[in-house]
Amino acid sequence: MAAPLPDLWYYRIRHLVRHRRLPRMRDPVTYNDHILALMVSRENAELRTRVSDKVEVRSYVRDALGEAYLPELYGVLDEVGALPRLWAELPPEFVIKASHGADSNWVRIVRDKEGVPLEQVSGLCGEWLGGSHFGAAREYVYREMRPRILFEERLRPASDPEAIPNDYKLFVFNGEVRLIVVDLGRFEQHTRALFTRDWALIPGGLKFPRPKHAVPPPPNLDGLIRAAERLARPFSFIRVDLYDLGDRIVFGEMTNFPGGGNSRFTPRRLDAELGRLFA
Repeated sequence: MAAPLPDLWYYRIRHLVRHRRLPRMRDPVTYNDHILALMVSRENAELRTRVSDKVEVRSYVRDALGEAYLPELYGVLDEVGALPRLWAELPPEFVIKASHGADSNWVRIVRDKEGVPLEQVSGLCGEWLGGSHFGAAREYVYREMRPRILFEERLRPASDPEAIPNDYKLFVFNGEVRLIVVDLGRFEQHTRALFTRDWALIPGGLKFPRPKHAVPPPPNLDGLIRAAERLARPFSFIRVDLYDLGDRIVFGEMTNFPGGGNSRFTPRRLDAELGRLFA
């Protein structure tokens, strides 16, 4: 059996295939260059690994912001056999997440427990517990992460309790929020818009279509920025995902290497423009 391709060459080849250019990791220029350089540098590696784990990050958030910013946690599983007992104790609605996942494919919203077969959830949990996000982008923080399943409260916006709350992704460069990406309708008709910290629309896109309507700023924009910058203090760059429910701000996750150094922006020049934010 051939030896696996070293991470550095994997990054280079994958980037070349997707972007038709070799990444510049020693002298980064674009956003993607900088993300790959950060992955290679292993800067603050132990803490980055901790905050990538959706179980372990909770204590970090609690220490930095307080318990009020955390979604209620109903239970954590590390093996499927323990599911039936926990299932009986869960409320009618909740969210299931993989502690070692990094996108919405590792999240399920349960709106009515009685209408969901336990066997279906058991199969899903077994699949997640046997999977790893490391292979997708070779992000070292996921290499040895312990797989676990979280059951958390379903978040409800105060203005519309039946809606899926917008997901605000705050990109923090050297301690300052410089870019905010908002995801709307993540589990329905997913759209995405990019803004400055002052909520000026950035004319560009990232992976998902741009919404056709204007997106108003969240009611607690200043609070989102303060919370993200406080969580990001130990890092030269990190993304902090938060929810603004109107009456409270709730932590989502922290992402060290958004896009794995392989994000495709529209227009393409946005990759270089965002790269300048790392300076």
